[in-house]
Amino acid sequence: LCLDYPTAVSIVAANVAKQDPELAALLCGVLEKCSGCPEQKEVLGAEEGFYITALVNVAYSGLCDDVDGAMRLTIATTVANLAECMTNQMVFAAEGLNLLPVLAYFCHTAPAESSIRVAVTAALHYLALFPPNIITLGSTELHFVELLVGILANEVRNELAVVNALSVLCQLAADTTNREVLSDSELGLLPLLVCELRGKDSKSKIYACAILSYAAAVPANHVLMAELDFGLLTELVQLLLTCTNKMAEYSCSILRSLSADEGNRYSMAQDRLGLLPALVTVVGNDSAHPRARANACATVCNLAVPPVNRHKMADPALGLLRALISVVRTDLGEALVNATAALSYLALAPENISLLMSPEFNIIETLKAV
Repeated sequence: LCLDYPTAVSIVAANVAKQDPELAALLCGVLEKCSGCPEQKEVLGAEEGFYITALVNVAYSGLCDDVDGAMRLTIATTVANLAECMTNQMVFAAEGLNLLPVLAYFCHTAPAESSIRVAVTAALHYLALFPPNIITLGSTELHFVELLVGILANEVRNELAVVNALSVLCQLAADTTNREVLSDSELGLLPLLVCELRGKDSKSKIYACAILSYAAAVPANHVLMAELDFGLLTELVQLLLTCTNKMAEYSCSILRSLSADEGNRYSMAQDRLGLLPALVTVVGNDSAHPRARANACATVCNLAVPPVNRHKMADPALGLLRALISVVRTDLGEALVNATAALSYLALAPENISLLMSPEFNIIETLKAV
């Protein structure tokens, strides 16, 4: 029906909304069903088809003020289906279309556990995949950031909506212009992300860790994020001991950023935190993700800068020297550079010299081979 009469269906849906709500609802239902067909997504999303304009007009007609929210769900689901198509992502975020304010209103007024929030956040997830949309979605006028953070903060959670919200926030955080806004203490996102790391959903944890890695790239966040009471370092230690390569990659990226701050280096190396043994598991793992291993070695290097840390870092019981030597002997990438730099700092402690020169480590011969 939609393909044979593309203009008729959409224009009728838009024009009869006030006069005949039941007919408009049926026509919007047709659009929703057709939007689930992969081969029709591009056609239905095209500007000249009027479909999306029709849905927006229906939304503004008052028809979507239905008590059970069925019409809102129909429209949000249609938009989410069509937004999967890359060619539609730019069109849907256009200012003149006024679709984004509709989605923001739907999300803001929907109950926390509602399927409407799942559909809206799914649509935002796809729209955020188109880089030029990032600025629009992060705009303070639309309040999407606050809405997404609110989904994470709500005690009544819809896990699909949470994953979608984290996905959008991750895309926004990838743009450097959004990071200070997302890190604002009044917004309250960072503590919520730490809570997500304690959860069971692997997708949520990966997105949360990725967003935190972007936030850690902002120097102004270093003090807060490295505070023991904040809880992030404790969670990262657990992740390094138990997580997959992807999680280790993001975790080590965060640690590298935080350890770059001189004020954090002493506290991060404290025995009670357990970070050094956790780093050893990555540095000494030949099958670890190359970026995770490189960042772990860089973190070790940063922590070895303060003289007070060097002796305990070279303790044979810790196994860090053995792990660094292994990197020097087997790695040819960035991890090698960072490991040799870490060893150079550890060698500045006179009490470590005899250990480094011992037959077990034979640092001179090892470095000659490099």
